[in-house]
Amino acid sequence: MGLDDESVADIRDNAAYLIQRVYGIRVFAATMSACDETGESITAAMEALGYTLTRTQEIDGETAQQKLTFQKLS
Repeated sequence: MGLDDESVADIRDNAAYLIQRVYGIRVFAATMSACDETGESITAAMEALGYTLTRTQEIDGETAQQKLTFQKLS
């Protein structure tokens, strides 16, 4: 998990009013269905923190992988 981007989304009175944060979380599992199950739990936890899932990228190689991207304005 890591912060992919943090930027000012709105400025008011010469100060940052809204900050946009984008987090990427990688999920590794033996199968894509296991990635999906884990991803659902992660999505629920991130939504509880006020983040919105904006992108899901799946990679099916030797191990199943997903990258979930979340965004929040605060």
